[in-house]
Amino acid sequence: MRYPRFIIFIALLGAIIIGSVFTLSEYKDYLKYAKKLANQKAFLENQTQYYKEIEENFKKLETKRETVDKISSMLPKKLDTSSLINYFNITSSQCGLVLNDISISSGKSLDKRERIKEHHITLKFSGTYSGLKNFLASIEKSARLFEVDKIVFSAPKEKEVYDFEIQLTVYSY
Repeated sequence: MRYPRFIIFIALLGAIIIGSVFTLSEYKDYLKYAKKLANQKAFLENQTQYYKEIEENFKKLETKRETVDKISSMLPKKLDTSSLINYFNITSSQCGLVLNDISISSGKSLDKRERIKEHHITLKFSGTYSGLKNFLASIEKSARLFEVDKIVFSAPKEKEVYDFEIQLTVYSY
């Protein structure tokens, strides 16, 4: 009777060894895929958190839309000559100046790597000194980025009416 127990014990031990040999490689594959799955899960959680932060920042920007629009108007994507001419015409007439001539030369890039372009504008006016002062003050208060390069004026031919020439630099990208 001892032999059948010994044979059963050997058969069970052999079955366990053979079963573990065949399942060990599968178990290693399972561990490898479980690790990959954990990594993917962590990656997706990070991506979800990242997109939530982007969405929150976008909502914050939307609440400050007016400020963002002012910044965009300060340095527009392209030079809109018609709106600039209209702006100068309206502003000069509000300040008591008569706009005689406008010339715009554009397209010079500041740096090869940068996209910022500078445009030169020459304005010729007739009017009083206080009108010029008011015009320069309104340009300074403007949301658009203007740089006054040069102001030339001549002696009055009539009473208190000067001829002014202002050279400005405006930027776009």
